[in-house]
Amino acid sequence: KTVVVNWDSGHRTNYRVGYQGQYDLIIVDNAQIGVKHPNIICDGCSKVGIAGIRFRCAQCSNFDLCSACYGSDIHDLDHTFIRYQTSNSVG
Repeated sequence: KTVVVNWDSGHRTNYRVGYQGQYDLIIVDNAQIGVKHPNIICDGCSKVGIAGIRFRCAQCSNFDLCSACYGSDIHDLDHTFIRYQTSNSVG
């Protein structure tokens, strides 16, 4: 699988998103300012109250990651994650 990204600069580039098990792009943080998931603990870095986007593993019971840990390949990349942009998002 690949994806074509049209960058703001006008450049258009093709990136791997699982092709040959490789991923070329990473989301560092694109969350809204001030968004926090107050009672959620990141299972990667153990921070309480995930700030920004919360990623919950759809295959594992009660496994959540912050954006930084999600982008660090801490968990099985074959697992599907549910993305929560706000604390009251339904995923």
